[in-house]
Amino acid sequence: MKDTTKLFQQGTLANLVDGLLTGTMTISELLSHGDTGIGTGEGLDGELIVAQGHPFLAQNDGTVIEVDADFTVPFATVHFASDMPALTAELTDVTFTNLKEVIANLYPYENIFYAVTLTGDFQQIKTRVVEKQYPPYPKLVEVAEKQALFTQENVRGQIIGYFSPELYNGVAASGLHLHFLADDHSIAGHLLEFVLTSGTLTIQPFKTLENNFPIDNQQFMESKLELSSLAKEIEQSEK
Repeated sequence: MKDTTKLFQQGTLANLVDGLLTGTMTISELLSHGDTGIGTGEGLDGELIVAQGHPFLAQNDGTVIEVDADFTVPFATVHFASDMPALTAELTDVTFTNLKEVIANLYPYENIFYAVTLTGDFQQIKTRVVEKQYPPYPKLVEVAEKQALFTQENVRGQIIGYFSPELYNGVAASGLHLHFLADDHSIAGHLLEFVLTSGTLTIQPFKTLENNFPIDNQQFMESKLELSSLAKEIEQSEK
């Protein structure tokens, strides 16, 4: 029986911020915890979008591939999509700028994690994909400065991501963290901007967060996070 009330996460965003980019879980294991979600590969190798049980990777050259079972991730979040989400709404003329307000009016709860999907026709999409890194790994904010940007008009696809409470900033990015995948795979990645013509929004809340820590990774076990600058670096790297 698939538990649609549980959110599973491998690693933490704080690990990425600190340059802990070694893959610590295979895609095959990740998919045993969910059929929908987002993440990244070892060394920040692309932007991962798990949709309908398939793990797609937006690459820095603009291509989109489906990754193999042994592909590894340092950070990813997945869940099993529910046939009965808490909220379903038809939206028109929504942008990245006002999406948070639109959701807050429909589902005004900020103390829980919930999944956000928005499927439909988009007048415009803008995404980013950072360049794959190799050891010794830099910090996330340094990598984000070299991201590749992609834009496309008149595209159909799906936004997949999560809302995380402010309390858990560092475990995840507080607020909305969204990825995009076009139906024809012509564009994908970490979502920066969009203009929705029309589409369907779903909200799926979770009562449980299962966070798996890579305790077999010695670098993770010995890492000392700079908490004083963590929030600022997360904000910079998410733009």
